[in-house]
Amino acid sequence: MEFNGLFAAVTGVDSFEFKKPDPRHLIWTVEMAGGRTKQAVMVGDTHTDVLTAQNAGIPVVAMDLGYSDIRVEKFEPDRVISSFDDLYSEAAVLVS
Repeated sequence: MEFNGLFAAVTGVDSFEFKKPDPRHLIWTVEMAGGRTKQAVMVGDTHTDVLTAQNAGIPVVAMDLGYSDIRVEKFEPDRVISSFDDLYSEAAVLVS
């Protein structure tokens, strides 16, 4: 899949010598994108995603339609959404 021009930074499991839920994975990705962690929001759909954001001190919006066999509410994200249509409004609340 081609991501050029769509995102300021794209990282994955092989981008660093450490992996999620190590908070550096998220923090360094935000920094690579030219962002600031105080204005960042993690969007994820697994316990590892939520835990990574929590470890980094970054708010997290969890999607309840992802890979997890366990309901994402159990991981205590800051917000849970069922549609990308709700993402902007929920994320805006977390960084305002």
